[in-house]
Amino acid sequence: MRILICDDNKTICDEIRNILYELIDFEELVIDVIYTYKELREKISYSYDLIFVDIELGRDKGFEAIEFLRNKYNNYRTSVVYISAYTNYAMRLFATNPLDFLLKPIKFQDIENIINKYIKLYKSVGKIFEYNRNKSSVYVNTRDISYFESMARKVIIHFLGGGEEIIYSSMKSIVNNEALNEFVYVHQSYFVNYWMIKKFSSQEITLSDDRVIPISSQKKKDALKKYIEISEKYK
Repeated sequence: MRILICDDNKTICDEIRNILYELIDFEELVIDVIYTYKELREKISYSYDLIFVDIELGRDKGFEAIEFLRNKYNNYRTSVVYISAYTNYAMRLFATNPLDFLLKPIKFQDIENIINKYIKLYKSVGKIFEYNRNKSSVYVNTRDISYFESMARKVIIHFLGGGEEIIYSSMKSIVNNEALNEFVYVHQSYFVNYWMIKKFSSQEITLSDDRVIPISSQKKKDALKKYIEISEKYK
């Protein structure tokens, strides 16, 4: 999960970051902190899952960068939380489809409510994969998973960046998980994130990190069909 915090008050940024680290048990959690509108415009892209941004950044307006994100990049996937001591610009703010508003002074409970709202929202549309570790729930944004690999009665989760975790599960239950509807079942032992596939050939796929995974003859037809279906959806 990737989070961006932008406020021209360093203390506010530190408060939010510390609370987020305390609240969130996501694998591959990355929190970036910036302080200016210029940095915000440079950072804005598809790469963040959640952005906390001050409505006013000195003479600039933080929400104008979000308008740019929505209109220029057509990115409505990234969730946005506006930070402010007051609520001006109501109509323009709502036009950018924010997840929530965070009023100053910053309160732990307010951020906790926002994070719970974010998790519920993205679980409902299949963006968050949940599994158990030591009897506790762990949440992973599906974008941070490269592929699943079966190993006897266990499954290895391979994360972007090379990390991995072994969980007690069957590949069948993984494949049937609604949160993973943009993964392709290419082999009895491999269930791969569509967004990681760089090349799809008749016998194997190549991932964006150049890892090669075989395609079984039994799965080839259905795997290609699923790959094409996802591709068509985003044309």
